[in-house]
Amino acid sequence: MTAAKLGRRRFVRATGLAALALPFLRAARTRGQTLSFPKRLVVFAVPNGTRIENFWPAGRTFAETRILAPLSAFEPKSIVIRGLDMRSAAVEPVPRDHWPDNYNMLTARQAIEIDGGFHPGGVSVDQHVADRMTTPLKSLQLGVQGSSYCGTISSRVEGGRAFGLAVQDNPFDLAADLFADVAGDPLGYERLRAERQSVIDVVRADLGDLACKLDRSDRYKLDAHLTAIRDIELSLDSLRSACAPFDPGARFSLTDERFPEIGDLQMRLAVAALACDRTRVITMLWSNGSSTLEHAWADVPYSHHGISHNSEGVSEPVDVRHEWLTRVSEWYAAELAKLLRGLDAIPEGDGTMLDNSAVLWAHEQADGATHQRTDMPYVLVGSCGGYFRTGRAIDFGGVAHNGLLVSLANAMGVETTDFGDPSFSGGPLSELVA
Repeated sequence: MTAAKLGRRRFVRATGLAALALPFLRAARTRGQTLSFPKRLVVFAVPNGTRIENFWPAGRTFAETRILAPLSAFEPKSIVIRGLDMRSAAVEPVPRDHWPDNYNMLTARQAIEIDGGFHPGGVSVDQHVADRMTTPLKSLQLGVQGSSYCGTISSRVEGGRAFGLAVQDNPFDLAADLFADVAGDPLGYERLRAERQSVIDVVRADLGDLACKLDRSDRYKLDAHLTAIRDIELSLDSLRSACAPFDPGARFSLTDERFPEIGDLQMRLAVAALACDRTRVITMLWSNGSSTLEHAWADVPYSHHGISHNSEGVSEPVDVRHEWLTRVSEWYAAELAKLLRGLDAIPEGDGTMLDNSAVLWAHEQADGATHQRTDMPYVLVGSCGGYFRTGRAIDFGGVAHNGLLVSLANAMGVETTDFGDPSFSGGPLSELVA
């Protein structure tokens, strides 16, 4: 073997190991020292609002609150929020649908209508934070059954112009993006999977060497981390076999009945991306505001948009529709709980990766039927390294939601005094701080 080929192989192995087990490499190199852990920001976005009467604890525990009940295990690590108004969404001309509010959610600026379509009015907070990150991937914009309408919540500004960032809703492409360095290139990863090989196989010898340098606790963490990645690969194999033969160039087609399965995969890939320190900023958008998706798995017989707007063949009484909307919200809370369990299962020092994260459950509107942009509901989970004081429910009584975005940026270590439309930005929400 020539020196050039040997050098490339060593390079691929080194970069591959770093892509797969970077936190454990750091642990091996800093044995005996106090480790600092990175902070992460995750936005979990769901359309069409919620039923605030079944969401707000009002002196009850999570277990006694229907929509929050699936999150009961994380009540001590959570802040439930209401009373924040998306005041920037009231700036004239006020749009009449969901699309602009998808942008407003994280930009706190009114969207701009051009030729019948909407464009973001500025940078979103996730990208504001991502610009300061030094990870291989600045951020990930994930989706489940994304679309061109209401299918974007993240935006960047370049050349004086803001533009939305499309979501990645294909778990095969996402896995290839995350593990391309391990295999040498994205198609290399696809070939590995087609041959039923794991990315772990590529650097198995290096992983063995690394394990020898770790203490027992970190070896256990490494093993659990690799098991999680292998489980993801097996799930992808099962999905590929059910949907289509291997074809690196084929577009993945998502049918409604596989919506929960794809969402589960996207969340597990998100946890893997954060654990490998591929990125520290992730947004995940479930469906969209005009979704025709029927949440049959939540025992709801009509589309999400239809039950929220009493349209698309839905004509049941309002109490029936509100019950269905509550069931949909309960289901999304249970999905969020899966993501939180994944983050909370990864130990970091005296806490977990969830403790070093800020996970925000957000909606583009408080109530989809009326397009309500006031009294917005949020759940914030994780203290982001001790920045937020959790275990509380806070009603802000009509404060602009700009302050929440400022607080998220500051929690991530990105010093920010104002964000979004300056007419409504008055600094961070001091009530959230520890």
